[in-house]
Amino acid sequence: MRPSPELTSFLPLVVPRDALPTGTLRGQILTSDGGACTDGILGIYSVTSGEATMANLMDEGRYLSPKLAKGSYRVQFRSDAFGFHPIGECEVVDRGIADLGVFRVPAPGRLAVTIVDSGGKVMPSATVNCWALDDLRSGGTLTN
Repeated sequence: MRPSPELTSFLPLVVPRDALPTGTLRGQILTSDGGACTDGILGIYSVTSGEATMANLMDEGRYLSPKLAKGSYRVQFRSDAFGFHPIGECEVVDRGIADLGVFRVPAPGRLAVTIVDSGGKVMPSATVNCWALDDLRSGGTLTN
């Protein structure tokens, strides 16, 4: 049975051009000594909507994001071996490729703290709690 022509209609679907994902991000993640970082994931977060997109690292630590709508994005790198590192914010343009260049994971460092009283004298016993400013879950305690 065929539907009658009166019952068949088409509803045009209009999608704003700005909402179509056509741009991408690319770049490279290197270790502190310049080697390719192949362990980790790139988090790409829309500044306006908060929507998250992930990109995996490929050979030589390179990445290419899935298609993204134009707009501002916050980019972060996370790895079991190297931890969490914010890369920064960038703009994705319509039909363009935003090249973020090379991000080199900072070398692990050492924190040295000397606790003194109001007179400048070293305190014999003190405890300091510290956390990374961008990741409050990974903290520690220093005891003197």
